[in-house]
Amino acid sequence: MTLPTQNLYEQMFMKQEEPIDFLVTIYEDYLSKHNLPKYDASDMLHAHHIGEIKLHDGQIGWLNNFIRLWDFVSEAQN
Repeated sequence: MTLPTQNLYEQMFMKQEEPIDFLVTIYEDYLSKHNLPKYDASDMLHAHHIGEIKLHDGQIGWLNNFIRLWDFVSEAQN
């Protein structure tokens, strides 16, 4: 059985996407699947903290991890 994450990796390598572009694809897919507004990940967390939107713990954790991954990839490309 292939995990969804593996399918995403295969997609990146098949299309030869740049890592940041691949992360954008993942993020947009996540927003769509979770019916979330199209905010930057940091802005999404801020909007949650001020009560503008409601996120559950899993979404908060996912966004925090995504931000760390984005920062890591950004640093590696510089």
